[in-house]
This record gives sequence, structure tokens and C-alpha cells, in this order.
Amino acid sequence: MKNISSIACSALILALASVAVAQSPKIPPPGSGTPPVAPVAPAAFQGGSSSAAPKLSSSAILVELTSAGEAKIGPEFLYAIYEQTVNHIEKAGTFKDVYRSGDRRAAGAPDLVTLRTTVGKFKEGSQTTRELTTVFGWSKVEVNAVVAGKDGKTVVEKKVVGKVRFRGDNLKVTDDLGKQLAKLLRQSFTATGTPKT
Repeated sequence: MKNISSIACSALILALASVAVAQSPKIPPPGSGTPPVAPVAPAAFQGGSSSAAPKLSSSAILVELTSAGEAKIGPEFLYAIYEQTVNHIEKAGTFKDVYRSGDRRAAGAPDLVTLRTTVGKFKEGSQTTRELTTVFGWSKVEVNAVVAGKDGKTVVEKKVVGKVRFRGDNLKVTDDLGKQLAKLLRQSFTATGTPKT
């Protein structure tokens, strides 16, 4: 029985060795003039990263008033969203010129883009509850942000969310939303202005 087991083990080792040799890259003999072929890793494991999409470019942006859409949201929140958005875009320095809704000077900018925001969802939380529990009472506002070129074609469109989870009154949610909108523009456009502190 021992001899049979030894023979079986030896046969298994020889078989595995044959498979390993068959799968190894073929190396031509010296002087043949043919370079050895290196094994190629599967695509999922190959190094290198895909090139990122190029950013858009514009020196001027017109920020239109925020629309309530079908959401039940008070005018004080709409106005605060608009003001905070303009404020954070100006601070970011993504655009050389930032125009408010109705500013006629915007028409003179040849590469003008226009930002329009429409509220999709709004939840007014409770400041007292937030400060007592830090878990409940959150305020949250979601807008659909659309950036269009001077020809009216959409160049950027995304849902953006602002939140206030802890301390601060409910209008604080508009400050967070303004920051998120400015961040979206910063990620989408090459900066042509100077950041403000």
C-alpha cells in the first residue's frame, strides 16, 4: 500500500509541474532575436488611471432666484438660499464675475453661464429638538441645480442637498446648501476668479 501511495503522489507532483511549465511564459533561446513575451495581468488589475473629464470654462455666472417648485417652503428660506448661494460662489472665486438675477451687465459676458435652482424637497426640523438630542430635528433641503450656457443648453445638472443636524437655527440649512452648490461649480469649472476670505 505504501508503494502505491508513493507512486500516486509522485504522479500528482509530475502532473502539477507539467501544468506550471505549460502556463509559464515562453522564453526564446539566446540569439534568436525574439524578445521574451511578458505575461499580461487581467484588465481589472492593471495599473494606471483613466483621464478625468476636462473641466468647463467660464468667466461669468448669473445666479437666478431660487424657485419653490412644488415644495412647501417659506419665502424666507427661498431668499436665504439665494443669498447664501451668491455669497459662497463669490467666496469660492470659481468665476471672475458673479451677477445677481436681473443684473443687465450679465448680457455683456460672452461666455456667461446661468445657475437655476428649484427646490425638490424641504423638511423644516426643530432647533430645540436638535440641541436636546443631536439625533432628531434635522432640517434638510434638496434642490435641482441646472447650469446652462448662453445658448440655453444645459452643461451641468445635479441634485444638491443642504442639512443642519446639530446646533443652529433652521435657516442654517441654507448656508450648508450654498456651500454645496459652490462646491459643485468649483468641481465643474476651471477657476477664473480669485477666492475671497
